[in-house]
Amino acid sequence: MSVVLQKRKRKILTLFDSGALITSAKFHVRGRLIVDYLIDCCRITIPPEVKYETVDMGLLFGYQDAEDLSKRLNAGHFLVFLPDLVLLLVNKGWMKTPLAMEILETIQPRYAKGFIELALKLLKGVI
Repeated sequence: MSVVLQKRKRKILTLFDSGALITSAKFHVRGRLIVDYLIDCCRITIPPEVKYETVDMGLLFGYQDAEDLSKRLNAGHFLVFLPDLVLLLVNKGWMKTPLAMEILETIQPRYAKGFIELALKLLKGVI
């Protein structure tokens, strides 16, 4: 890790879609996966749907990049975005909307302005 990265106290917060995650887990530079360079300086968040598409389904088909991503996910290098998880649970019928709204309102102080508001509007069917 470079001196600049070692001095950085906070990692850059990022949100990855499946394309960025798969691409960075497939290719190597200087003997390391690109995703490992990104982990050094970023806190990577992935929505549950992205985890499902890139890791869960990839493992079923035996893809090496899915195995690499799974190891990093299990090591805590990726965050699964909680508001998206709550929305997914409601959409699958595994959580009732009133409970989901209560959860989202409770966790709102932990997220940047707009994230929870968007999730609540999605739950209410406003957008």
